[in-house]
Amino acid sequence: MIKCFFDESKGGFFLYANDSQQLITRPKETYDGAIPSGNSVAAWVLARLSRLTGEKKWFEYKEKQLAYLAGQIRQYPAGHSAALFAFMQELYSSQELVCVTTDEQNSAELKKFLRENELPLLSTLIKTRENQLMLAKSAPFTREYPFPKEGTAYYLCQDGTCAAPVHNLQDLKHLLV
Repeated sequence: MIKCFFDESKGGFFLYANDSQQLITRPKETYDGAIPSGNSVAAWVLARLSRLTGEKKWFEYKEKQLAYLAGQIRQYPAGHSAALFAFMQELYSSQELVCVTTDEQNSAELKKFLRENELPLLSTLIKTRENQLMLAKSAPFTREYPFPKEGTAYYLCQDGTCAAPVHNLQDLKHLLV
């Protein structure tokens, strides 16, 4: 997406790739029609990637993309609702949850808990013995979260500050309120 569509000089994503047939113009669509614009969705995706991975490069692309969209939506905010949703993710306090578990059953219980409790600004990563190496590659900060001797540890962070881990969903629910 970045390699083929991103405009490094002015920000935003072009409608077609740099390695495809060149047309007279190379537009960047930001207006939401029946479906959200690609630029709005890209901003949302980059914000999620930045939050989930902690990687500086995704943070920088997210910032460039949001700056580009900010300039576009001033004229007609109502036509850019998906972009406004991406901005909402940045303006409102978010929470990040890292679940470190030695028990796959606890992982399934957390997924059920999250489905039943809508938390739109919560980003969640689940670290298991099976996925720990893969997760460390895409979200390097997860290396620092140790496995409990048994069961699950839930680490909830908000605005860059993490609470002490809790070890059951009831305690986690109280933190999320």
